[in-house]
This record gives sequence, C-alpha cells and structure tokens, in this order.
Amino acid sequence: MVAQPGLLIHVTPRGVPLALVGGGGGALALWVNAPLPYVIPIALTVAFRVTIHRVRPRKTTA
Repeated sequence: MVAQPGLLIHVTPRGVPLALVGGGGGALALWVNAPLPYVIPIALTVAFRVTIHRVRPRKTTA
C-alpha cells in the first residue's frame, strides 16, 4: 500500500515480545513445512498493529 494525501497509516508494536512472536513464527514454519516468505508477513501482522485512517480535508468557510 502506498501512502497518499489524506491517508494515515499507523504501525505500533503490540504488547507481545517480538522474540516470542519470531520464535513462534519460526516454529510454525518448521512444523507445517511452510516457506519462510509466507510466514514472515503473518508473524509481522501478529507482532504489529496496523491501522489505516482516511482523513477528509476540512471545508473552509469564508
């Protein structure tokens, strides 16, 4: 996704330790024989909270 004017993207870490999420993602990849490029985005989705807001420009009155 590309940031555009009027679009706010916030990425904040969750309360879960990043090492725990990384270890869990690696264990999951080994357990189900999933390729690493498929596991990394899922682990990042668990580790970080991504919120997207659309901001409308304010109307100016003269």
